[in-house]
Amino acid sequence: MKYVHSNALNPVVFNSLRVIENEVVQMAINLFNGDSNCVGNITSCGTESLLLAMKTYRDYRGVGDVIMSTAGHPGINKGCDYVGMNIVEV
Repeated sequence: MKYVHSNALNPVVFNSLRVIENEVVQMAINLFNGDSNCVGNITSCGTESLLLAMKTYRDYRGVGDVIMSTAGHPGINKGCDYVGMNIVEV
């Protein structure tokens, strides 16, 4: 009951999550030979991850088409709708 009113994935409330996220992001930066300008974050579910990935791509490269399988995750459809990208199903 002590934490019932807190989001267990909130790094502001649970500092250990912030530490873990920073360590994992730094590992990924090192793995891909990133530099000091690289940043990242960890998301908690498929839809959230897809939405943020599509928004980031749209902000970085502009609106475009997303090519996906007809069996693709529904979050892709939702993300395309939110950020104004088109879906090409294959």
